Amino acid sequence: MKITYLALGVIFWLAFAGCQGGEGGVGGTETGTTDAGEIDTTDIGSRIDSAASALVLSVTESDANPSESPALKALADGTSGEWDTYLDADNSYVLTDIFGDPDEGFAVVTKIRVLLDQFAQTVDGLFAEDPDVTCEGAEALEEGDTLDIAFYGEISNGAADDRLFDCQSVSEDETLLYGIDATGVVRVVQMSDRTSDNTEGAETRGDTVTIRSVVGSTYGEQEEEGITVAYLDLQYTQATVYNGVDDSFDTSDDVVFKSRSRITGRVELDADGNPALGTGDFTVTKYDESGGVVTVTKSIGRGSYGAGDDSLFKIDSNVSSLDDIPGTFCVQMPEDGTAVPAYADPANCTALETAFAWDDAVFPFTLSPDIDGTFDDNPFFEGDDTDLISNSGDNFTIPEYE
Repeated sequence: MKITYLALGVIFWLAFAGCQGGEGGVGGTETGTTDAGEIDTTDIGSRIDSAASALVLSVTESDANPSESPALKALADGTSGEWDTYLDADNSYVLTDIFGDPDEGFAVVTKIRVLLDQFAQTVDGLFAEDPDVTCEGAEALEEGDTLDIAFYGEISNGAADDRLFDCQSVSEDETLLYGIDATGVVRVVQMSDRTSDNTEGAETRGDTVTIRSVVGSTYGEQEEEGITVAYLDLQYTQATVYNGVDDSFDTSDDVVFKSRSRITGRVELDADGNPALGTGDFTVTKYDESGGVVTVTKSIGRGSYGAGDDSLFKIDSNVSSLDDIPGTFCVQMPEDGTAVPAYADPANCTALETAFAWDDAVFPFTLSPDIDGTFDDNPFFEGDDTDLISNSGDNFTIPEYE
């Protein structure tokens, strides 16, 4: 098994969706199609939440403790001591602050499932008010073939007769763009820039906090051989900056929490619309800065995350006790339901090294940017001002739209 990791300073320019249609045809696969515009939007946010959650690891704080889980072995290319180091009480936050349960410990914004819960509520509320996307309570977009998005830059807006984003909803500190294209694919972009008084840990973090974020999702469903299949591409970046004990921004005592994520994949749904089988790719980088000390944990995954399923997992962290054990591992979610990935034979993951977990599935929309079929050719998001929102926010401006 190839045991290397990449640290490339290459930005993943976001296009939450490219041109209409998918990789190989508009609205469907060889075995099924999506009826144009007929997707049920009443709980679309919750379905995005469920699909995304099925496409990433789950590592809960209650299980991430070697003393409670003595049977856990090393991940495939490490030693048992190295994996125990990741699960040590002093280090387990590296995983749980990304992949943990939002109801366990602190609901930090860098947790993927905290993000998903928040975004699901926003999207469900949006479509509850405007289920038919007639821009009820919003404004119709009059933009052209492209849209400018905070931090990410220019993305496609389809063609004049089939816009990808139809409506905008604007408040003082937030802009929402949303739409459904002719194939029934739903797209939402949420951009926010909020500065407020801080009352949580103000004695060390300061009296003011600024939170900038942009999250975009592209979601479509289609019937494939009698099974409803959901396809998702979700991309997110956020920066939470406290002004520090000197109560002044852009100084050395600022406290900063930032992250960037992409979750992409295919999820089979059961008769009730719940995820039954999910396969995909994810990339997550978590950045913390306090007292002049910066810690960055970068991770990439590919595979399936149901009980007994295998996946590739690549991690690189500069946390002092973990700095010398980066690597690419084969992991397996336990059959007994505990939420800590265990050792798996590297042979279990061989196919994932050079091919997507979703096999030859055809997405009902174009993935942009592309995800490389060779696992190790997909770069980490770096902890810099190219791949993350800067502390000052000078690379983040919410545009005004016609």
